[in-house]
Amino acid sequence: MSDPAPSDLDGAGADDPGSGTGAIDWRAVVVGALVGGAIALPAGLLGRVAPEGSVVGLLATLAVVVGLATGGYAAAQRRIDMAMAHGALAGLLAYVGVQGIGVITTLARGDELRPLGYPLLAAISTSCGILGGWVATRNRRRDLEG
Repeated sequence: MSDPAPSDLDGAGADDPGSGTGAIDWRAVVVGALVGGAIALPAGLLGRVAPEGSVVGLLATLAVVVGLATGGYAAAQRRIDMAMAHGALAGLLAYVGVQGIGVITTLARGDELRPLGYPLLAAISTSCGILGGWVATRNRRRDLEG
């Protein structure tokens, strides 16, 4: 069975402003970023205090990735016709918020900032959001196929 046409995905976010117009629904992006941040922030803080190379640190990192993807999924569900764009922006916005808190806590402790990794982490966070958007799209298509 073939995938539903992209127009079949339209309307899932019909109650949202700009739905079907190609416009970004910033409310959906912010909701997704808040969902992602709510998971990624505590996991990231746990990862910072975990001993280096520990299983706890690894699980915390995995939780951050899952959190960012979940945020992308939440944003994409609200604008399924532009799922991956909304997922990407939600992942990036969640990263900016979580990293902003990380910068504040780092400076408050008197530690040195290491901003060279920030662009790479922003790209990874955006990719996690895209993954969430892709999952939302696949779930919607599966639902349409019935």
